[in-house]
Amino acid sequence: MYLPQAAEGKLGGFALTEPGAGSDAGGLKTKAVKDGNGRMSRLLTLLLLYKKRHTHIR
Repeated sequence: MYLPQAAEGKLGGFALTEPGAGSDAGGLKTKAVKDGNGRMSRLLTLLLLYKKRHTHIR
């Protein structure tokens, strides 16, 4: 029953991927390394795509 709600804009979606992985979660290669303070820092490339609808604005 989620598909009709998504089509009406009542339900959103979110996907996380990276270059070369597509929809294969096992293909993700993002990793973390220790910084100079001993904390873990992530190394990643980010591409943000979004769509926002304003059906109430004319």
